[in-house]
Amino acid sequence: MTAETTFGKAASFLAPVLQRESIVKARGQSIIQCLDAGADTKDGTIPELRRKIIEKALALLLEIHACLSQKAETSDSPNSLQSPSQQKTVDGLLDLISLEGIYPFLSPGVGVPIERRVRSVLRGGIVSKPSPAGDGAVQKDKSLLAEICDGLYGITKNEGTGLTASLQERTLVDLIAGLGELAYAPLSDDQDSKRQCDCMLRSLLDSTPTRVLFPVLTSLLQPATPEWFRAHVSTHLSMLPLRLGGIKHTINFIASSAPPEFQDPSARSNDRPDQPHSPGLSLEVITQASRLLSSVPSSMTAETYFLALAPELLQLLSDPNPDTQRASAYIIGNGILGRRKYGSPGTVGWRIFAEPIIQSLNPVKTEQGAVPKPTSNVDKNGLRPVVVAEDKIRSALQQLTSLVLLHPNPGLTKRLISPCLRSLWGLLCYSKESNRSGWVDKIHQILCTYIKTSVGVDKLMILSDELLWDGESTWTYGPGPSGGIEIQQRHEDSFQRPDMIAMMQNIDSRVDELVRLLKSGVADDDEIGSLFVHVSKHWLLDCDNAKGTNRLEPGDDGGKDPLQSLVYAKLTQKMLEEYKDTLAATPKRIIELVHQLLSAYNVEHEEIRTRSARASTPSLAGLGTIVNANLAIGDADAPERPRDEDSTEMISVALSLLVAFLSSPEFALDPETSRLLDSLRKSLAHINTPNRSFPTSISMTASNILALVDLHLSLLPNSLDFDKKRPPDPHADDRKAHQQALTYLTDPLPPIRAQGISLLTSLITKPSPTLDIPSTTILLQSLLQDDDEFIYLSAIKALGQLASRHPKAVVKRLVEQYVDVAEDAGLDVRIRTGEALLKAVESLGSGLAGDVAKTVGEGMIAVAGRRGKKTKARESRRKQRQQAEQSKKEADEAWGGEAPNLSDLGHLDAERNTAAAAADEEEDEKLLHAWKSPRGDDGDEDDTRMRASALSILGAAIESHLAGLGHRLVCTALDLVVATLRFEPGGAGRADTAILRRAAVLLVLSLLRALDGDAAANKEAMRELSFGLLLGPEAEELHNVLRQLESQERDVIVLGHVRTVLDRLESFRTRVLLGQDREGRAWAPGAEGALGFEVDEVKGLAVNARPFEKEGSRPKPIIEEIE
Repeated sequence: MTAETTFGKAASFLAPVLQRESIVKARGQSIIQCLDAGADTKDGTIPELRRKIIEKALALLLEIHACLSQKAETSDSPNSLQSPSQQKTVDGLLDLISLEGIYPFLSPGVGVPIERRVRSVLRGGIVSKPSPAGDGAVQKDKSLLAEICDGLYGITKNEGTGLTASLQERTLVDLIAGLGELAYAPLSDDQDSKRQCDCMLRSLLDSTPTRVLFPVLTSLLQPATPEWFRAHVSTHLSMLPLRLGGIKHTINFIASSAPPEFQDPSARSNDRPDQPHSPGLSLEVITQASRLLSSVPSSMTAETYFLALAPELLQLLSDPNPDTQRASAYIIGNGILGRRKYGSPGTVGWRIFAEPIIQSLNPVKTEQGAVPKPTSNVDKNGLRPVVVAEDKIRSALQQLTSLVLLHPNPGLTKRLISPCLRSLWGLLCYSKESNRSGWVDKIHQILCTYIKTSVGVDKLMILSDELLWDGESTWTYGPGPSGGIEIQQRHEDSFQRPDMIAMMQNIDSRVDELVRLLKSGVADDDEIGSLFVHVSKHWLLDCDNAKGTNRLEPGDDGGKDPLQSLVYAKLTQKMLEEYKDTLAATPKRIIELVHQLLSAYNVEHEEIRTRSARASTPSLAGLGTIVNANLAIGDADAPERPRDEDSTEMISVALSLLVAFLSSPEFALDPETSRLLDSLRKSLAHINTPNRSFPTSISMTASNILALVDLHLSLLPNSLDFDKKRPPDPHADDRKAHQQALTYLTDPLPPIRAQGISLLTSLITKPSPTLDIPSTTILLQSLLQDDDEFIYLSAIKALGQLASRHPKAVVKRLVEQYVDVAEDAGLDVRIRTGEALLKAVESLGSGLAGDVAKTVGEGMIAVAGRRGKKTKARESRRKQRQQAEQSKKEADEAWGGEAPNLSDLGHLDAERNTAAAAADEEEDEKLLHAWKSPRGDDGDEDDTRMRASALSILGAAIESHLAGLGHRLVCTALDLVVATLRFEPGGAGRADTAILRRAAVLLVLSLLRALDGDAAANKEAMRELSFGLLLGPEAEELHNVLRQLESQERDVIVLGHVRTVLDRLESFRTRVLLGQDREGRAWAPGAEGALGFEVDEVKGLAVNARPFEKEGSRPKPIIEEIE
């Protein structure tokens, strides 16, 4: 039998519920009765008729599937549904089997509610409802459900052929519900059948694509779902991220399910054919994905779960899509490594996600005590064994970059970089020396972020001490086979006998790289000074920690590395060239260093003079000196020149450094510096003594320095007076933090800017007097334009805190930017400004009064009303429309007719896009356009989202401090609510204005909460407002508008808000008339009702309206019978 014949039989069978004429004749009958009349089977009960009808429909469906599958084997086109009528017939059979064969036999709560299921094509008849639990007939007829599930399951086994795609699109959720009913229902006792259905369900879920299962399984979790079914569905759902590509499907599903306001339209990747409908990943979406994926299922251990997630999560850190990189970085950094339970060093999350990255960059000894074995005995060039391959280092570097730069988390950055700081430095220097610029830039960004977010100068000191580091004793860096870098095993003798010539050639380039790192803003002036003292001290002075003394140490004496001394000397010279003025501005540490050098030099010189005096006097002890001198002459390793010559050279450098500082125009004295200079005079005077036999050059330099010191000290006649004139700055640390924050905020890296905002926030919460409030407000407002969500969300938080502490100076600027009369700010910036205003209003509380409250109220009313004109936005829309029309006209002329929409070609999914998805996307686009221009492109009204936002802020202000706003603003707000609900275009029938109606109704609810929550404190204001709400014409108008909206509203959320407001409004009227609060107590002792008299009793009834005269007394309820 051919497919056309089978389709004809099926169409004839479904004609009573598909053809319009038959539907009219069978009005009021069920689908089974309609089909029974068409099939001419008059005898039998309803269950028997249902079985016959469903069995026939299932047989026709299986026959069509067999014909199409056989046709697909002999043709190149697997999809053989060529006409819409064939598709409608197949959909009709599937709907009939689901609605009349599966749904009646499901337990209550199992499956998707019929009203939320895909719309049926069966137009006639009444759908049968599920039978109640415990119905014996249902349990008896479950054999029909098993037969249906077995037949539909057979269709799904032929992937990509026949009716598999149609079943997945329309009936898959019903099939899963039916198999779950058969496998897990507690009323069934057939264990063999349960095991068989459970195997079928697992096989069905395993063969179904992940992107299909996410919406299907999620739709089965409803509030009424029974626990025995919910547990199994939740278990299967929690296993989906562990599939191949499951994490990416999870993120995309959450993004596609998010409301339009939580999607980032700028991140839509419409230019990629493989992801035509990739939604933007906003921070809310990423946060939800992180919370879901970091939750370990109850059926697995954390180690097993994270081991399954790790390969794809780490791979997504190197994904070409920046949104995916950002999402995976947030999931790992915040959801896993950001939690103490999983992210601390040594825990399961750290071992699985952090240690592989660190081990790839710094292959240290493992727990077994051995360095990781080389991945190959010999590399491709036949040189050294490879310890870590190039592709592995490249991947680890990209993963580290994503975690550090895309997820601003200073704590995580320190934990990740600290174990491999030297390795990154060595990799950076080798990349620069081998001209691998791509590696250099990436590592430089990582190191800059790490040092800037770290506290102190210790990290820079480590780099200065390890400037020539090129690997451990067992491995070093080498060229990779693909133009990159790999870690190779070091030759046994290369570490003991390094190539000194090559290392000396690399000193200058490594010194330049460290100074380049300093110039990128990783250190402030004080830290640069500390680093300079550290470097010069190690060059000129050897610290004897055991004895607690300092002594001069020549470069080639005392077992000290001469190459490292050369490094310190080069670095000192380079820092003097680049930071001379900076070092001169803070000379305290330099003077201390020179003072130590001079003291050590004087001690050493006195020791030499003492030994010389003893040697010139004949004695028995002098014979030992002669013997030692002769031995020294015969020693081949003896120094070529006396030790005092090296000391003289070092002290000359130190004195020259001191001269440079003292003669610099940036040099300035303070009390501490003056005391240091005064203590330095003793050592200088000792050197300048004529009979001490110091070299002439040293004595002359010391004499010149003494003159400079006396000159500077002479400018301070009295050190005590100087101390009184310039007391120590109590806010020096705050000024330093503020300057550092301003520097960080100009950095191109998001983690550094986030650190700058964090420093500003700490100064705001302190609060610090160093902050200039207007300039800080303008700075934070400019950060609202940042594209990175971590930045502008932090700026919103900081602005809210700043406004709550300085409302007069900040709130006015925020309201001006929010209203945007000049139309300089974009929609996103205005909405973010509104979020900052909302935070400020909520935190101000009773501080929202006077001019601040007036500014907020009038500004919000101006935006929420329809009087605000946006002419620039209207002109922009008009130009865009003209350009689009001109482009379409040119395309039509070039095409020779109406040009096709080429952008739709990228949206054709190879696995068949549904018409519902396309319709939803088109509806979203219309909704966004209607929000932007409520009256069309020629209208100049403000954006609907802005008006809804203004109403929300106004409601929060009313609820925060009602008395502060005053009667006039509140009554104006109520008039605005009435006008919004009555005169908006389209009224309750338009979906694009639903958010406006929600905000308007919620404003009334906020007013009722404010009146209920602070009735006693705002008695006078409440009496005046309550009188208008109860008896005034405005109150009646508001009540009528809400009643009318309740009868016409189509938006479920608005309808729920309206009913809540009406209920609370009625109860509020009653309480106000009785002068009682929500607890039934009087507002205050002797309080009156809103009508101005005391309500002690109701006329004609012996009922006490004030049963609680005394505070704390609550009599027992009394039931009285009255006529």
